[in-house]
Amino acid sequence: MHFLFNRIKAFRREEGGSVLAETVIMLPLLIWALLAMVVYWDAFRTVNRLDKATYALADTLSRQQAAVPLATVDRWDDFVAYMMNNRHTAQVRVTSYRWVPANNRFEVLWSRSPGNLRPQLTTTSLQAVAGQLPMMAPAEYGILTETWVAYSPPLSVPFMNAIQVQNMTMQRFTPTPTRFSPLCIVGMSASSCTG
Repeated sequence: MHFLFNRIKAFRREEGGSVLAETVIMLPLLIWALLAMVVYWDAFRTVNRLDKATYALADTLSRQQAAVPLATVDRWDDFVAYMMNNRHTAQVRVTSYRWVPANNRFEVLWSRSPGNLRPQLTTTSLQAVAGQLPMMAPAEYGILTETWVAYSPPLSVPFMNAIQVQNMTMQRFTPTPTRFSPLCIVGMSASSCTG
């Protein structure tokens, strides 16, 4: 260790004033790079948590065998926010749909968003994203789970907009087939659940 300190002192003596000039030039760039990495890492962490929260909600709903109580429907956004450590406010929309071969299209059975923060999907509006939905057999039902989270970076770092880390809304779109039966909400008629 003593040898290392001696080498650093010898280097400093040999370089004279150029070390100071290099430090003045490079230190701000190093600090900027460090802050930029923190912001970029935070954005990726938020995307990762949103993915996991959306998949967890979609998987939970796809396994439901009994009708879901309205109180649970109203808490879907709280579930996603909890999965993201309550740092972000989440918006959720869940849509139950099925493939209807006679009409050659996906048709919406029902669509819900807690607090009506997002408009309900209709059969017509579902066709805009039909290309992103997996093909299904006529007897199958699917659940489309969509989540939105408003993201703002923890630090304001100059030039971060150039790499698109800025205030934005992150969205996830997760279609999932139901595992056992169509997803129903308490109080819904059988025709609303199964078409």
